[in-house]
Amino acid sequence: MNKVNLDCYRLTPSSNLSFQLDLILKKINVDLVLDVGANEEQFALELRDFEFSGRIVSFEPLSTAHSTLSSVAKRDPLWEVYPRCAIRDKIDEVSINISRNSVSSSILPMTDLHSSAAPESVFLTEEKVNLITLDSISDNYLNQAINPFFRNYLM
Repeated sequence: MNKVNLDCYRLTPSSNLSFQLDLILKKINVDLVLDVGANEEQFALELRDFEFSGRIVSFEPLSTAHSTLSSVAKRDPLWEVYPRCAIRDKIDEVSINISRNSVSSSILPMTDLHSSAAPESVFLTEEKVNLITLDSISDNYLNQAINPFFRNYLM
């Protein structure tokens, strides 16, 4: 009988995707993570929870998420938040659709399948954001890195 409603499980790579990623990053000695579509900080904080000690550069297009991200990152000298932008294959300006749950926000239109599967992802408003290419800024970071890792949360 479980009187305290607590279940304990052994942390193994097969039971936890974050743990798998942590082992991979350590195995190949990654020293820089470019986190595109960082949202409010979840991925970077998870890296730090698993003791990733390299540099993190986060990119986030939503103004409110970018503000939150910037506040949290200030406590970590190896974590930089790039000025608010979206990463694409061209330099431009675009409107981004802001969803009720910010992780579903996108410059792409909402499909009926998406909105029916996740009603909380409905678009509420939009805001303008600059598009940049990763190539246009990558030398600033990659020239200092030995083994970078690129995480792209597709929009």
